[in-house]
Amino acid sequence: MRSFRIILCLLLGVAFWGSPVLAQSKRQYLKAAEEATAKKDYYSALVYYRTVADAWPEDLDVAFQAAEAARHYNSYSLAEKYYERVLRLDKSSKYPVTGYHLAGVKRSLGRYREAIDQYRKYDEIRPDKPANSQKDIAACEFALEAAASRSPLEVVPHAANTSFSEFAPVIMGDTLIYTSLSVPAKDEPSGDSIYVSRLYRGDLRSAGQMTQPAAEGALHTAHAAMDPDRGRIYFSICRNTNVTDYQCGLYMAERDAYGWGPPQRLPDAINKPGYSTSQPALAKMPDGKEWLVFVSDAPGGKGGTDIWYTLIDQAGTFSDPVNLVSINTEMDEASPFYHEVSQRLFFSSNGYPSLGGFDIYETTYSRGRWSDPRILPIPLNSSYNDLYFSMDPRGEKLFLSSNRITPGAKFIAPELQACCNDIFMASDASALKLIANVFSLPDSIPLTGATVVLERQDQGVWVELDRRDAASLHSHEFPIGYGQTYRLTATRSSYRSSVLEFRTLDWLEPNPVVKDLYLGRELMEIDVLTFDAQTRDPLLSCKVSLVDVTDPAAPRLVDESVRIDNHVFPFRLKPGRKYEFRATRGGYEDAIATLVTNPDSMPSRIDLYLDFRSLERYLPLEVYFDNDIPTRKQRTKKGLVLSYDATLTPYLEKEQEYEQIFASEMTDNEATLIRREIREFFESQVRAGRDELDHFCEAMLRELKKGNSVEVYVEGFTSPRAESRYNMSLGYRRGSSVKTHFGKYGGGALAGYLASGQLRVKVVSYGETKVPKGVSDDLADKRLSVYAVNAARERRAEINQVKITKK
Repeated sequence: MRSFRIILCLLLGVAFWGSPVLAQSKRQYLKAAEEATAKKDYYSALVYYRTVADAWPEDLDVAFQAAEAARHYNSYSLAEKYYERVLRLDKSSKYPVTGYHLAGVKRSLGRYREAIDQYRKYDEIRPDKPANSQKDIAACEFALEAAASRSPLEVVPHAANTSFSEFAPVIMGDTLIYTSLSVPAKDEPSGDSIYVSRLYRGDLRSAGQMTQPAAEGALHTAHAAMDPDRGRIYFSICRNTNVTDYQCGLYMAERDAYGWGPPQRLPDAINKPGYSTSQPALAKMPDGKEWLVFVSDAPGGKGGTDIWYTLIDQAGTFSDPVNLVSINTEMDEASPFYHEVSQRLFFSSNGYPSLGGFDIYETTYSRGRWSDPRILPIPLNSSYNDLYFSMDPRGEKLFLSSNRITPGAKFIAPELQACCNDIFMASDASALKLIANVFSLPDSIPLTGATVVLERQDQGVWVELDRRDAASLHSHEFPIGYGQTYRLTATRSSYRSSVLEFRTLDWLEPNPVVKDLYLGRELMEIDVLTFDAQTRDPLLSCKVSLVDVTDPAAPRLVDESVRIDNHVFPFRLKPGRKYEFRATRGGYEDAIATLVTNPDSMPSRIDLYLDFRSLERYLPLEVYFDNDIPTRKQRTKKGLVLSYDATLTPYLEKEQEYEQIFASEMTDNEATLIRREIREFFESQVRAGRDELDHFCEAMLRELKKGNSVEVYVEGFTSPRAESRYNMSLGYRRGSSVKTHFGKYGGGALAGYLASGQLRVKVVSYGETKVPKGVSDDLADKRLSVYAVNAARERRAEINQVKITKK
């Protein structure tokens, strides 16, 4: 439970319930110190040991115990003092770890060069120890490099801080919900007076008031995560296992007409008995799914405390938890926070290169995977423990918790300069500014009279925030926030507009952010129109690419456009350049035209005619199936095998399952490559094969409408999991599934031709007979025989032959 002692910041212990009763002799002091240490009451132990150490400065043993108590209590200055005394007194190396711990204390104080020197001295003195300090030295060198880059943000203590511990700030609109360990309570078993943590609610800049829900008696309530859509609040309830350590569980409460209902413990799949689960955060992911993210030391993780998540379905129930393997380390991860607007997960860890202790990291979710975590710069991180980062949707209000020593920090025992977390806020986050400058092309001269519009992306939609159109200005100032995606658009009569997108994700970006927009004179305009080459009718749903081929050795894509409900593509061209126009559409051959732009002989339009692809051009055509699909029972009411479309949707939904299971027994690097291979298989073969199948149907329909007869040969294949006879039957069902798909295509456009025999489909099964070596047939090992890509490629149907009989 050691990590929860730090992460929860419940570091107060009985030492804060009253000053230690000082004994009258050295022996009594030391006995009291030993008893406090046994209870992990490091505050009391430090007070007793310090008293003796200062009274008997030549006592080696007491100096070492005082240093150890100070280090455990995070009183780094005192720990440094006593470790240095031990080094001076310890002539016979009774305490060989002293030099190592002294180096670690200096690192925690942010004195990285001193720490490196001390680590090297320790390595020279202790050549017989099992491992040297190279990793620690590398960590200090990383911290020195990171310290050279500092964010312009200013981080200051929040007004909510007391001399006790405040942590876990969460922003809800204009409200700040946080946890404070400052509430007097009574420990029923022992009868001692203690302090417990409770949730507080207030505005963003002032101290708040205690709020519900709350645990009873000596139990602690902490870590709020609000779900306003469901009227829920998630939180932790913790109990002391000793003075320092805690065991926690996740709970929720639901709002009714009278406020919050009673706490409801989440299922045992989340709160595994005997383990601590805490620090909930909600994450609405880009695919629309909702995650409850939390921290636990339950088995099945990578070590220490890990970040996990469970899916919350529409009914509000929870799936089995999943470990965020790609983020977690063998050490401790803590305090997750998901910023929905920028799709970033913030968390703290002591398992990555850091400035010292726990540092805050960020990772971005894109295309189903998390990026490599990146450490946040100073002052968002420090050499102390930095946790519980949170940010409002606009990126204008930032909060975190830390036990760093700064002006304004509050302590129960100021002389110890240690212990408890405070809440900090970025005081100038809302002061981030954008300077947008407008210039003319090609001379880059300041251009006045332009209208500049600033937009922000909000859940995929651009929302206009502000506009400037001062006739006498070329430079305009806008307030912006961190962690956002913005778009600037500058327009002016007789000039080509300029559009610039940018993201404020770089914490080191200077304030103000400066962006320049360049407007050139209107370019030469031309329309590209797309047509069907056979019917000469307008052809919709095309993509037209504009490529500058003036230099044939270095073609450059200038523009690209897709139009679903139009066949006219407007482009603007520079004079004196050579361009290539390429039109593409599924089921058609590409159409290409070139043009050299000459203002004296410039056409107003270019027509591109696309020829429909012949049936033979689709061969071979492959479509893929999930394991053992279609089953023997998957037939239509007319006895036909289920249509291919009906088998495909549930297969695509299992893509993430394939990734997780097949990569589950691999190293991180191997798993990354395998996940990429699986995503590529589903995208370029499974989904692409389905699209090609419909284009093939459309091509068949054209031939049939001409009066021609078409004969298609469909072959079915399987992986080798089942016995051969079963696989022959399964391969035949797969080919028949494609035949059923033909009958359902276009609302039955091909059904009449099938019935009349003008369209004939022959199905052949090869079962597992053509499976290459190396594909697993082990029924007991589904990872290799089902989820491996080489096995998935064998579960398919192929069209390799088509015969067309002309009318």
